[in-house]
Amino acid sequence: MTTVMTDLDVETAVNSWHYHYTRVVDLGGRVLRARVRCDRHITDSHALAEVLTDQLTWTSLVTDAPDNWWYSAPVPRLVPDATEVLAPIAQRLLDRAARVLAALPPVPPRHPAARRPSALTSALPQVLCPTPSFGGRA
Repeated sequence: MTTVMTDLDVETAVNSWHYHYTRVVDLGGRVLRARVRCDRHITDSHALAEVLTDQLTWTSLVTDAPDNWWYSAPVPRLVPDATEVLAPIAQRLLDRAARVLAALPPVPPRHPAARRPSALTSALPQVLCPTPSFGGRA
């Protein structure tokens, strides 16, 4: 069974120093992001795929060393559209990330009511709406 990647967002930019391509996809309920940046200097270039966690933070799943693609990429000032050059690299990263996620055991969905409140959320009502005190008495 193959899970379909649905595009959620694509962003590109080009200037005389660097160009980059970012693609965000939905993969069976998981959100993946591929980011590829080609700079004039190999040390400032990168390619990685990340997954959005339940805490709404990005966690890196796979990377592709610039040594694998930087030398064959055109210099930034000669690139009219970053998509043509960097989209294939991003797609390879997303495919690799999908294979990594497919190898993980399934995680049962959590019901919001089943979550235990954290110390912060338990204290929030007292912080936001403290009990008024008069003369040191509640």
